[in-house]
Amino acid sequence: LSALGAMLFARSVSGTRVVTCVKEETLGGIKFAGYGAHMDDYPTTYLSFACAVGITRQEVDTFASRLDKTLKELRSKLEKSTRSNASSTLDASSTAGSVGSPRGRGTQGSADAGSVTSL
Repeated sequence: LSALGAMLFARSVSGTRVVTCVKEETLGGIKFAGYGAHMDDYPTTYLSFACAVGITRQEVDTFASRLDKTLKELRSKLEKSTRSNASSTLDASSTAGSVGSPRGRGTQGSADAGSVTSL
């Protein structure tokens, strides 16, 4: 999620900060759990953004539109990454049992003395 801040900045949205609440920091001998959040051990990641007195409705709408588009893009990337990782895991597990079977196809964990071929 920390990539969200960089993605927004690349779209000319400044003043945003993604707080992941997982960073720990020690300053002056004092440990801060969830460093960067407004309190220790905040329960969830959040996004804060800054605005100035005098911001116009159009500027808020532009920000909201860019945020919406960026969140959709991030979600799409995460879903694609998840599908890709699941596919890679599935491919690895489906070929694990096929090594050495007569036709190159086997059932995972079914390799026995009768199905092992010589090289």
